[in-house]
Amino acid sequence: APTLHKALRAGEEAITHGVEHVEAVEKLMHRMAAGVDIDYLALVDPATFLPPADFHRDLLLAGAVRLGKTRLIDNVLVPKAAISHSHV
Repeated sequence: APTLHKALRAGEEAITHGVEHVEAVEKLMHRMAAGVDIDYLALVDPATFLPPADFHRDLLLAGAVRLGKTRLIDNVLVPKAAISHSHV
């Protein structure tokens, strides 16, 4: 469980520091969760659960991993107000 949460928090930190590319955030989360059985790690629009059209809205980092027979699910909401737009 700590690995999943760390991966999601790393994605959150990237977004709040100006990363505005879905693929870059998702790759970072996958690197942070290396070594666990990942079902999914995704950056989505919390209203649609689809990739966000832009980074000018609330965003949701969602993930699920398996530890043995147990499936762990976690998510982190990144509020619009916390998102930095200093980088493209």
